Amino acid sequence: MSLPTREQAIQGILDKHGKDALYVFATGYIARTGFKLCWGKYDAFYMLGSMGLAPAICAGLRFQPRHIVVVNGDGAHSMMPRPEYFTAHYYVLWNAMYESTGGQRAPVIDGDTMIAPHTIKVALSPPDPRITATPKEIIDTFMEAVRRRA
Repeated sequence: MSLPTREQAIQGILDKHGKDALYVFATGYIARTGFKLCWGKYDAFYMLGSMGLAPAICAGLRFQPRHIVVVNGDGAHSMMPRPEYFTAHYYVLWNAMYESTGGQRAPVIDGDTMIAPHTIKVALSPPDPRITATPKEIIDTFMEAVRRRA
């Protein structure tokens, strides 16, 4: 059985949680793929240039009445506290590398080293185009979604 691509894994997460959730996508290729699939269709925040901080955005949203869904990479996941500290649906896309920074090896998920509620092994995938929205547009659009549905 072949592994899903990053796009297939993210689409599966979107299909599972639907349009009522707030999504936070980690920096790099995950944010690019999230943007490609979600911009204008889902309420989502795309982390730009801050590896490991997507769960911190989630922590700031913990009192939202909506489901929060974080999609992180295995490399970024290794830079954060354990995910049970965050009140969200938390996914780690695992390909054992820092794919968007040049393919360096990332920590291996084994036992207690990297525990995530939902780890999805993914195949290496070509990068999606860069995000075309400005950081201000991303923040303004996301904050409007948070206020609209609070």
